[in-house]
Amino acid sequence: MTDLEPAGFAYPDPTAVCIDVVADPNPKTVKNRVHVDLATTSAAHQAELVARLRDLGAAPADVGQGYIPWTALADPEGNEFCVLTPA
Repeated sequence: MTDLEPAGFAYPDPTAVCIDVVADPNPKTVKNRVHVDLATTSAAHQAELVARLRDLGAAPADVGQGYIPWTALADPEGNEFCVLTPA
């Protein structure tokens, strides 16, 4: 298991909920048991976050969902997640 936290990362608060993403060398063989939705605060924030995630290796995900107002992505291992449109 490899710790992927960026250099200098510090937990923001003892009560914060942080998600640690861990690489798994095994191929994805079944549907995800957990689906992550990332909230955004503005259209600009959503665009910046999607661009950053794409730079980190995420790719657009099409799982037959049709039109959606948010962005569906998959990480390099094929795990789908969404970047939500701000409310």
